[in-house]
Amino acid sequence: MAIAFETTNRVKGPSSIRIHGVGTANINVQNTFATQGVDKERISGFAIQKCAWSTNGSIMIRSSGQDVIELHSTGQINFAEDFAPIANTGSAVVGSQFFQVTIATGGTVMLQVSKVANYDPALINSSESV
Repeated sequence: MAIAFETTNRVKGPSSIRIHGVGTANINVQNTFATQGVDKERISGFAIQKCAWSTNGSIMIRSSGQDVIELHSTGQINFAEDFAPIANTGSAVVGSQFFQVTIATGGTVMLQVSKVANYDPALINSSESV
């Protein structure tokens, strides 16, 4: 069963995702976070920087079809400080850059996602990770 998610997008900065309920959220990074208009953001990659969760079952995060991490109970992880951010592992085609979050039996997960993107107008470097 698909579940909805809500996002807070920061252009030229990390974005947040909150997923709550039971089921699977399918998140296409390009469609979810790319911006149009004055600060056009073309996303070419992403990484999960932080994660906080609570569940009475399990939460599975898959990236580009591969299992990445399974979470149980309650906790938080700052991948960017404690380890290395969980990056996309799929092909370079932006349309296939997605991840899935499956919550079994109920719970909530919050993710902070950094993006690798090109901007129009360009920044000092034409491609920058934020």
